[in-house]
Amino acid sequence: MNNIRLIKNTVIDKKKWDLCVEGSVNRTHYALSWYLDIVADKWDAVVYGDYELIFPVTYKNLIPFISTVKIIYQPMFCQQLGFFSNDIDLINDEKILKKILSLVKKKYSSFSYSFNNFNAESIKFNFFSSNFKEVSKKTNLILNLFDNYKNLHVNYSENTRRNLKKTILLDFRKSNDNLIFLNFYKKNVPSAANLKSKHFNKIYKLLENFKRRGNSEIILAYEKDILVAVICIVKIFDTHTLLFNASIRLPQNKNYMAKLIDFYIKKYSGTKNILDFEGSSLAGVKRFYQGFGAIEKNYINVSKFR
Repeated sequence: MNNIRLIKNTVIDKKKWDLCVEGSVNRTHYALSWYLDIVADKWDAVVYGDYELIFPVTYKNLIPFISTVKIIYQPMFCQQLGFFSNDIDLINDEKILKKILSLVKKKYSSFSYSFNNFNAESIKFNFFSSNFKEVSKKTNLILNLFDNYKNLHVNYSENTRRNLKKTILLDFRKSNDNLIFLNFYKKNVPSAANLKSKHFNKIYKLLENFKRRGNSEIILAYEKDILVAVICIVKIFDTHTLLFNASIRLPQNKNYMAKLIDFYIKKYSGTKNILDFEGSSLAGVKRFYQGFGAIEKNYINVSKFR
């Protein structure tokens, strides 16, 4: 068996790491090294062989500034992680995966982590339940954009189609101004998101990084020159991820976000891409995204080692 080792972030070969992510059968931007550098407080890695299989270990100190007790956690803005490899047999080898988890268990006192959809579907559920005390499925919703807009629109729910017919004229503008986006987002993101200054700082770092790399798209929606809704879509690999979105909350529901998402679907319909709505398990949000014909592609959250 190839060597399995838990290594510090400072010695991770980031080039090999990202090549592994990019070539993985379950590739996702969440696992790219530059993305983890921004969203995770700290992260190390378990590497199998010469980066043939990788496992990001995102962690933080249980007590700030005291490094003796470390816990593994799922960072904000990083929905799914887990095992990554371009070898399907390797990524499903439960003996290797168990060795990886055993190695991690020795160093970290607590574990709360989300395994990606591919792991959730290909690895037996018993594997997770035998290694963790708490295992739960989490909702994620996606829409295949391969078809033309007319056919995609047919799959919209009756409620969504009815809302889109309401006579609200919006002006959609693509933007490179991260501050306009962020300032609006800060004012209008629901308080239930519980975002603090440190989270907004990370969002800004992400926006600046996306802008530099050219792999995101910000669209602003205006009604009579008043900004009413915004979305930030991350376009990496063949997936367009709705990472951040917000709209003005008014007593009368004007469905700004529905119109903005519909605009984006129309723009990218007929392309070989997937629109990832990033959830949600919240009934209202789930129903809203399903209204566009989105289907579930769920993942697994685990906690507490056995």
